[in-house]
Amino acid sequence: MSSNLIEGTNLYIILGCGRTGSNYLRDKLSNPIEDRDGTQYSWPGGVCSAIGTSEDSINGLNRARAISSNVVMHTHNKDIVGDLGILPQDVTLIVSKRRNHFETCMSHITAYITGEWHHYTDKSPIPRVVSVERFQKLATNLLRWYDDIDISLPYKRVHTIYYEDVVVGDVQFLRSVLGLDHISPNPPEYRFPPCPHKYKQWILNWEALYEEYLKIADVAQ
Repeated sequence: MSSNLIEGTNLYIILGCGRTGSNYLRDKLSNPIEDRDGTQYSWPGGVCSAIGTSEDSINGLNRARAISSNVVMHTHNKDIVGDLGILPQDVTLIVSKRRNHFETCMSHITAYITGEWHHYTDKSPIPRVVSVERFQKLATNLLRWYDDIDISLPYKRVHTIYYEDVVVGDVQFLRSVLGLDHISPNPPEYRFPPCPHKYKQWILNWEALYEEYLKIADVAQ
């Protein structure tokens, strides 16, 4: 299956393990201007997500390309280029991470507990103890998640962008790093704002989990 990208398309693929601010980053790059029916959007830069079947992803990519030559794709699929038949040389790969990997782990757990991954409410915390065994498995998997991304493919460019840098540097940082002058310096309200839930308010034994994380991270080095 081929995506049949139109010549001249600038495709920016944001790839991350989740809970790294990748949706927040997508909003920063894409700047929504219209909500059509809850699933399709009109963006100055074009946008799509690699979710569902490959056909769904390709259809989304083509819809975004019809809007603009600058297309932003958000995905957690490390094999997205091969799966969709995209030529790596047409892609600027943006690897989305957090410098504080423990925060990524805790954000995953907090999202599981609250049931809120992208659209958030002001629900009050219900503190609980999280299984150490469950945390160990999650932290180990997330620490290894990026190891098998094949950056040897002939991508147009590859950038690693950290959530913390996006928060501090905002749009000007992204414009500088990626050279994307089309990004609005004054983007509208984001569809995916940062999560308001603080793990220290939801997880009683977070300090013990942090000690476990330090052991796991030391072994992983």
